[in-house]
Amino acid sequence: MLAIYPLCVLLNGTSLKVDLKYQHILVWGGLRGSLALALALALPQTIAERGVIIVTAFAVVAFSVFIQGLTMPWLIRRMGLIAGQAHQFGTKSARQNR
Repeated sequence: MLAIYPLCVLLNGTSLKVDLKYQHILVWGGLRGSLALALALALPQTIAERGVIIVTAFAVVAFSVFIQGLTMPWLIRRMGLIAGQAHQFGTKSARQNR
């Protein structure tokens, strides 16, 4: 959140402007847990809390993948980003219209 929204505000006056709906999708689908897990696994064995840190990082990754990932199609439909865009991605409805 702290990276996407401010950066997109900076881009508003350029040709790289990102619509607010897409900003929400970027925030919801972010990969915030993967780096945390990689860093947790790189901790030395001598750190007493290493196991707790790894489990916590894994929980964040699992939440990101399962909860946020599985709700992504719902969010995209809710934002109205599917209708009229199917032809861009080669979906079944786009192939039927050809």
